[in-house]
Amino acid sequence: MKVIVLLCDCHPLCSYIMGFVSKEMERVLLKDREPGTFLLRFSESHLGGITFTWVEHSDNGDVKFNSVEPYTKNRLSALPFADIIRDYKVISNGGVPENPLKFLYPDIPKDEAFGRLYNSQPSKGKTVKFVSIKLCLDWDYVEYI
Repeated sequence: MKVIVLLCDCHPLCSYIMGFVSKEMERVLLKDREPGTFLLRFSESHLGGITFTWVEHSDNGDVKFNSVEPYTKNRLSALPFADIIRDYKVISNGGVPENPLKFLYPDIPKDEAFGRLYNSQPSKGKTVKFVSIKLCLDWDYVEYI
């Protein structure tokens, strides 16, 4: 339980954690929200862990919930949780990493909620550039689009 004490002992982030919310209740809360709406909660499976889940809506109306592996004390000691939220990325259908987290539940823009808690600049590691190519039947020739 040290992670809970570490984060919630007068820490501003504590007010954003919904507490011990079940996965079922989490889905009820998120299902009708804007895509990218996420909530923070204590993990049911990892004692002292904090996790977040966000909602996506497909074109046909299906709702999808995405959750991350809970962050534990060891992981949180390396980087502030607000920075984790800001820098979180997934690979989209186009193959480009993007942050799916847009609104803290119920509808607070992510940077409005966490901006004052960011401790560092966005991660600037090595930039990876993607190039679209079209492969032709003549394997000696590659045309860049």
